[in-house]
Amino acid sequence: MSCVPSIALNSGFNIPAIGFGTFGFSRNDVGEAVQCAIEVGFRHIDCAMSYNNEEEVGAAISKSLSSQCLAREDLFITSKVCNYVRSACELSLKHLGLNYLDLYLIHFPAAFHEKPGKNYDVCDPCTVEYECQSLEETWKAMECLVAEGLVKSIGVSNFNTKQLDRIISVASIMPAVNQIEVSVDLLNTKLIEYCHSKGIQVEAFVCCGACRKTMTPRLEEPFVKEIAAAHNKTAAQVLLRHALQRGLVVLSRGVTPAAIKSNFDVSQG
Repeated sequence: MSCVPSIALNSGFNIPAIGFGTFGFSRNDVGEAVQCAIEVGFRHIDCAMSYNNEEEVGAAISKSLSSQCLAREDLFITSKVCNYVRSACELSLKHLGLNYLDLYLIHFPAAFHEKPGKNYDVCDPCTVEYECQSLEETWKAMECLVAEGLVKSIGVSNFNTKQLDRIISVASIMPAVNQIEVSVDLLNTKLIEYCHSKGIQVEAFVCCGACRKTMTPRLEEPFVKEIAAAHNKTAAQVLLRHALQRGLVVLSRGVTPAAIKSNFDVSQG
């Protein structure tokens, strides 16, 4: 039975301290990876409409609930919006086969939609067209989703302190989470301290990889490999543990079943 440490959010709900991220997986591969993640013990699955694989993630969740005798309440499912809040949330729920999300995030502090004939690529701004939509209006629309029971907690992703201040200035519901890039070479200490001072939980992504294709993955850094060898751990385990020990929620990945299990084991002490 999975026993994942959790962290209390300001919304009154608990979030598992380690999650399985679905960014970068093809539609062909993501289902098997998600099923494996749930089988080894992950209970927190991080999704986004812009990852273009939520239908496959939803099918994997459904199979796992049945095969492992789990209830929907045993899982913590996150998705993210990058365009029209209400319609995007409803579409994510449909694709995932769910009637509510545990956490819904504004994916970026900017509104945009895919260009006609293009597939969204986070690393390629030529695939999107930006729109004029205020953060404040977007946040009020997010709050409506909570009131209607479509989502339990709401938050943001890739926001800095000034952008968070704008949200907080109009918020009836405080952001529960700010999901940002954090790793050993991008500590983001001031932003994390700011979030914690406001009761906002920080969730770290790209702890192990590289946010840009031209960057060296953190897994390959010599000092990380040295620490891993000294403690008989993998490089990924070292990087994930570093983030967990800072009080962050961390997102993990893993292509092979062995890697997925190894990364999950970091949460087990």
